[in-house]
Amino acid sequence: MLEVRDLHVNYGPIQALRGVDVDVQQGEIITAIGANGAGKSTLMMTLSGVLKPVSGKIRFLGERIDGRSSHLIVRAGLSQVPEGRRVFPLLTVDDNLAAGALSRNSRSEIARDRDWVFSLFPRLLERSRQMAGTLSGGEQQMLAIGRGLMSRPKLLLLDEPSMGLAPMMVASIFAILREISRQGATIMLVEQNAHMALELATRGYVLEGGQVVLSGSSEELAANPRMREAYLGQAVPAGRV
Repeated sequence: MLEVRDLHVNYGPIQALRGVDVDVQQGEIITAIGANGAGKSTLMMTLSGVLKPVSGKIRFLGERIDGRSSHLIVRAGLSQVPEGRRVFPLLTVDDNLAAGALSRNSRSEIARDRDWVFSLFPRLLERSRQMAGTLSGGEQQMLAIGRGLMSRPKLLLLDEPSMGLAPMMVASIFAILREISRQGATIMLVEQNAHMALELATRGYVLEGGQVVLSGSSEELAANPRMREAYLGQAVPAGRV
């Protein structure tokens, strides 16, 4: 579904990505793990067209998308839920969801997907007329994911979905992501919480200094001594996530 080859990206004067290779197959949940400044968010913003690569290739569903504008990438079927949620605070929940569907034309299909989002996040239905800026952090994260789903993406990118949330809310969000995947979505997420990310994902990539330094199945990464020391600690038994 997604093929990234030898991707180089500068973020201002900083060389943020250096020769990154990533593959995502349909139906997978892929995670990118790394410390702050590793290049994870830069990768996501480049995939969604917010940043332009210096060199390298990005193919999505067989077509080159590196250099395309963001709205064309969304129409192609790739949607990003940004770090920090970034909902429209002065718009209602309903209006935020409608904004996520601006690339679509069929009112009946948009209404159907709105109902689907509300089935995933019943709390949003209860607050559908409420201003997004008055929601809790967890509710705003639900809304940001729901807004991303409203474009009916073939690949959903999530940047730090657990950031700033209480553990119970994080568990709820990740359970919903698992359900979204079960219903056929392909997901790639950036996440600092390596434990949660590897529990959810089938495969992962570890970024350091703008480069992929480790990759493999979740089980392989969880058992890797370098990974365990840097991100998981010694409390996780080898071979288990």
